[in-house]
Amino acid sequence: PPAVATAAPLGPQGAFEAFARYAADHAAPPPPGRARGSALIDPASLIRTPQPGRCTTQAPAVALDLDPGTATFDPDDPPLPAPGLAESLASLRLAGLTVLWVSALPEREAERLATILRATGLDPDGEDRLVLLREANDRKATRLQQEARRFCIIAMAADRRGDFDSAASFRIAPKRCNSAGVGSRLRAR
Repeated sequence: PPAVATAAPLGPQGAFEAFARYAADHAAPPPPGRARGSALIDPASLIRTPQPGRCTTQAPAVALDLDPGTATFDPDDPPLPAPGLAESLASLRLAGLTVLWVSALPEREAERLATILRATGLDPDGEDRLVLLREANDRKATRLQQEARRFCIIAMAADRRGDFDSAASFRIAPKRCNSAGVGSRLRAR
């Protein structure tokens, strides 16, 4: 018989419990007169030193990237959920957080993706939001900034930094540039 291919589980064991604890700890409304901190970088700060964004009245949310590495999530071969992930997400929903599933999939795949999330128990009631690309030139970082108008994204989970911050893919570490004599002018972030 042919071998059956199975995708690797999504995320390391225990990582999502820590993620959920962090998000739950930061979900409470800030004291009067203070803004809640966002996990997203404030786009206006990119011309200087990047700073975390601030939220006003947006509801708290977490964002989870579904895309493995630099590839796009494959609805025909979805990974198995990591142990404890469904339970961690359920606890966040009970604490009043919205779960945002982020992928470079086009929006026309929304129904298929929602079915997968329900079937795997990651979104059993179909209440989470899907953040998918609307146009061919769309980017996940742009879509998250659009969602930040409605939600305060207080925590994000991904397998690489560039999943939510496209600028992270273009940063250069100084050690790589020293032989060219420009390393002293660059700072790692």
